Amino acid sequence: MAFGFQNCCDIEDYFYVNGIPGSVSEYEIYYIETVQGNTLCGTYVELPELFYQPITYDLVGMTAQTSCTNCILINPCPTGITIDFGNQSTGIYTTVNECNVKTIFPFYAECQTVFPTIDGSVQGSVSLYVTGGTPPYSFYSAGTETQIGQGIEPTSNVYLLYNNIGPGTYSTIVADYYGDNVQTLDCVIPDLPDYIYAECLVTNPTYNGYSDGSLSLYVTGGTPPYTYYYSGNSITLPLNNVSAGTYNITVVDNGIGIYSQTATTSCLVENPAEIVYPDKLCMNFDYCGVEFYLNFTSASTYNFRPLYTLDNPSEISVSGMSLFWDINWQSSVENHDSPLPIPTQCQQEQTCSFTIQNPFAIKPQDSGWYGSGTFTPGPSVSSIIVTSGVCSAITPTLTVQVENFCNNSTQCQGVATIVPSSSFGGPYIYFVDGVEQNSPVFFNLCGGGHTAQVIDGDGNLSDVISFNIVSSTPSNISYESCSYSAGAIVNLMSGGNQRWNFQTILNNKPAACILNHKIRITFQYTDFDYNGPAVTISTVLPSGTWNLISTSTATETSLSCGTYDVITKVYESNTMNILSTPHTVLISNCGFNWTFTNPTGVNSGCNNGFIGVRGTVTVNMISFNSNGNGCCINIPVDYEIGTTGSVLMTYRKNLPPIASVSPSSTQCNPSAPSPVETRQ
Repeated sequence: MAFGFQNCCDIEDYFYVNGIPGSVSEYEIYYIETVQGNTLCGTYVELPELFYQPITYDLVGMTAQTSCTNCILINPCPTGITIDFGNQSTGIYTTVNECNVKTIFPFYAECQTVFPTIDGSVQGSVSLYVTGGTPPYSFYSAGTETQIGQGIEPTSNVYLLYNNIGPGTYSTIVADYYGDNVQTLDCVIPDLPDYIYAECLVTNPTYNGYSDGSLSLYVTGGTPPYTYYYSGNSITLPLNNVSAGTYNITVVDNGIGIYSQTATTSCLVENPAEIVYPDKLCMNFDYCGVEFYLNFTSASTYNFRPLYTLDNPSEISVSGMSLFWDINWQSSVENHDSPLPIPTQCQQEQTCSFTIQNPFAIKPQDSGWYGSGTFTPGPSVSSIIVTSGVCSAITPTLTVQVENFCNNSTQCQGVATIVPSSSFGGPYIYFVDGVEQNSPVFFNLCGGGHTAQVIDGDGNLSDVISFNIVSSTPSNISYESCSYSAGAIVNLMSGGNQRWNFQTILNNKPAACILNHKIRITFQYTDFDYNGPAVTISTVLPSGTWNLISTSTATETSLSCGTYDVITKVYESNTMNILSTPHTVLISNCGFNWTFTNPTGVNSGCNNGFIGVRGTVTVNMISFNSNGNGCCINIPVDYEIGTTGSVLMTYRKNLPPIASVSPSSTQCNPSAPSPVETRQ
C-alpha cells in the first residue's frame, strides 16, 4: 500500500514527497514547496495502480489547505510549458516553429461486461474501457493473437468487442499506438443460473403447544452457496425447537450482478390436534371390602402430558397401606397409617404397595383411556376406574326396564332401558355387559342374564345391577267356533231370504298381547232357472265397513237342463284389534235375498219344473301380526270360524215353494264371555 499526492491541477497526475510529517492524514490537502524549486498543490491519498513511475520531490515545507480551489488561488496551475535552454553567454538562438510538447496520460484499461438475462431478453456482451497512452488502440484475442475490433468507434472511451455472446472467459490484449503500453484482460461472463426455488421442509411439534418442531428449506437454482434470513437476521438452517406459526424465510444466492437472486418462502408450522384433558380425575377401587374414592387435580398445563396430584389423601385409611405413583404424577408417594385396620380377611398381609400409572402419561388414542393398578403383595383388587370429574362416596342408583321377546327366530331381540338416579346428575355413561354407549337404550339383547352400570356426570360409578331378558316359547290360541241360522228360511212364490250368524271364542291369548286381524266373508251362490223365469240373487252383509276383495264366475253343467253360473264374492272388514282374553267374535245377519220372476213359465220338462237358489256363506278370521310386551304367540294366519254348507231354496211349477235344507236356529254358545266383538 503506497501513499502519495494527487495533483490538484491534474487529477491523473500523482507524485511522491520525501520528508512529510507523520501527522499527515489521508485526503488532507497541502500547499507544498520542494527542494527542486517546485510549488505544488496536492491531496494525500492511497495511490491507485499506475502504469508509470510518479516523480519524487524532497520537501522544504507544506501548509494545510481547506480545498484544492483555495490552494490553487495561492499557487495557480501553469497555463503553458516553458522550455529552458539553460544559461547561454554567446551564440545564436533559433526558434523552432511549431515546437509542441504533448502530455501523455497514464494508460488504463478495464472490462465492462453485460450479462445475458435468464429469460433471454438481453444477450451478453464484452467491452473495454481504455484511456491514456497513445491512441488509437489495437485489440487482439489472447492465445490466438487474432486482431479484433478493427474500426470500432468508441463511445466515451468504451470499445464494444464481443456482442450476443454467452457465458465464458474472454481474454483480450489491448495495446496503444506505439506499443508502449500493452495489457491483457480476462473478461468473465459467468454461467447462466436457473431461477432460484425454495420449498419448506417442516416437522410439526409433537404435541399441541409444544416447541419441538423444526424447519428447513430445500433450495435449487440460483448460484450457491446460499444465505438465509429470518426477520432481517441471518440464520443457519435447520431451525430447531420451533412452535406453531408462520415463518417467512428469505434465501439469497451468491450470484453476480443481475444473476443475484432472492426468494422468500412462507413456511407454516402447525400444531397437531389439541388433546383436551380433564381438570379433575376420579379414581375409585375396592380393597378388602373398603371402598376408596380418590380425587386428583391437574397440576400442569402441558397439553402433551398433564400431571395430577391427589386432593384427598385422607381417603386412604387402611393401616399399613402405601400408594406409589409413577414419574408421570405430580405426587410421588402417599403413605398413610390411619386408625382403620385392615379387615380380618386381609390381615395375612401387613403392608400393601399400590402403584398407579397416569392414564395421560402417553398420548391417548381416540378413546379407552383408563388407569391401571396392582397391589403387590396382597390380595387382588377390583378394577381401577378412572373417570373425569370429581368422585365421592355417593353411588348412583339405577333401574332396568326390559322388553322380552319370542324365540321363534334366530335373532336376539331383547331391549333394556337403563334409568339412572344420582344427586350429581348427568350426562351419564351407560354400560350393559361392559359395552359403553351414551344412550340408555340397548337393543338386540339375547335371552338370559345381563349386567348394567352407569357413571354420572361427576364421575361416580354405580353398583353393577343384574337383570334378565326372557326369550319365551310361542303359545297357541284356542278357538270355540260355530255357525247357526238367524231364523227359518223365508220362501215364497215371489222369492225369499235367509240369514246366518257366526260365533267364535278366543282363549289362551296373553292379556297384554294385541292381535291385529280382519274378518273375511265369502258368498258363493247359483240359480236354477233353466231357461225359465229369471232368478235375482243379492248378498247381505253385516253392518259396518266391508271391502269387496274379489268377484269370480264359474260354469256348472246340469245333465238334463244345460249350464248355469256359480258366482263367488269375497269381502273383508277393516283391521280390528283384540285386546283381552277370552274374547268373543260375533258375526250376525249374513245371507241372501232372492226373487222369482214369472214362475209359471217354468219348463216342466226340466227337473220336473224345479227352479231355485243354492248358496253358502263362509266366515274366516285373518290374523296378520301381534304386538305388545310379552306377546309371544303363534299367530293364526287364516282361521275358519264357520260355513253354512249348501242350502237349496226352490220353487216347483204349480206347487208351493220348499226348502231342501233348513240349518239349525239354535245359538251355539248363548253364554259367550264378554267382551264381544260384534258385527250385525
